Amino acid sequence: MSYVNDPAHLVASRRLLTPIKEVAKQPAAIAQITRLARNLGAGAKLPTFREFCAFLEITPTTLERCLRRLEEQDIVIRQNRSGMYVSPALDRKTTGVIFSAHLFSHEHAFFASLLDGCARRAEVRGERFSFFVSSPASGQPPLDLQEAVRDNKIDGVIDLSYSVTLRTWFEAQSIPVVRLDSGKAPHTICLDGQKQSLACLKEFLKRGSRTVGLIGMPEEDRTRFHAAAVRIGLQTKPEWIVCRSDLGLQAGSFEDYGRQAAKRMLKATSSKTRPLPTALLITNDMVARGALPVLEAAGFRLGHDLHVAACTNRGAASLLEWEDKLIRSEIDPAEVVEALCTMLENLMHHRPLIKAVTKIHPHLRLPS
Repeated sequence: MSYVNDPAHLVASRRLLTPIKEVAKQPAAIAQITRLARNLGAGAKLPTFREFCAFLEITPTTLERCLRRLEEQDIVIRQNRSGMYVSPALDRKTTGVIFSAHLFSHEHAFFASLLDGCARRAEVRGERFSFFVSSPASGQPPLDLQEAVRDNKIDGVIDLSYSVTLRTWFEAQSIPVVRLDSGKAPHTICLDGQKQSLACLKEFLKRGSRTVGLIGMPEEDRTRFHAAAVRIGLQTKPEWIVCRSDLGLQAGSFEDYGRQAAKRMLKATSSKTRPLPTALLITNDMVARGALPVLEAAGFRLGHDLHVAACTNRGAASLLEWEDKLIRSEIDPAEVVEALCTMLENLMHHRPLIKAVTKIHPHLRLPS
């Protein structure tokens, strides 16, 4: 950014800077200089060191301490032999990203990808992010987050925690928040699970399948699957559908659940009168990683007598060994980060939102 060299800065200084009478001179001086910087705008020239001392009637030592603090806050910069200017980063917002630690295990690689996406934006675009980790067991917002909101160190929040406690706490704060959620509340980005199911089932239909089963995660998967199957005319049966609640698994890995779900489905369809469907949708890549070896060990040729679609993240390596056999319904984490940041940026700058809820659609990747 080229710096503006305009004597108007002195006119504004005489209007906005007044002699400091307070005992605590440093906070008062910082407040006045910050107000002047925001009035002039990023890149504007500021008074000289000597002029600041005269306008504010403070000592050089006090002013030097103030300027160091203002430089740390990206409000003021000093150029050798050129003078002082309002920092180009003055209008740059700081985004807080809050997440639950357990979401960043290898089974939740999607959330780690979101974090990486924020880091790339910071590196490429110069955006600023502060990261906070929530603990579901504590029942309270993290202390560092509370302090950052209280001290105005962040201008907006991306909430990836899925925490009801945090949602309630944020509602009491005067700070813009967007979250990754089901899309039932405003200011949310949601993954379009219904469209994801529908796209996979349509591809099964193109490949000649007329019967379809499901290995899902939450109960919402079952509901979406039924709606999609009915809509396009694929046949399904109760014994062809397994969700995590059916096995009563409160713990254990996703891969282990996938193995148990596949064994349960095979056991329920072990006779000629109750055959396995010709297509199977698995709504999580790590669950698929557990289920697919079980199906192959039972003699099923994936991509031939059993078409399988798995929901995964673009760029994920979890299903590479079945790349030539699987239909992959991919969500792009970069697209999710872009949507979250764009919505939050609009809220932070008080711009109208085109949509209160943004849906992220899947991309089908067919067997190579």
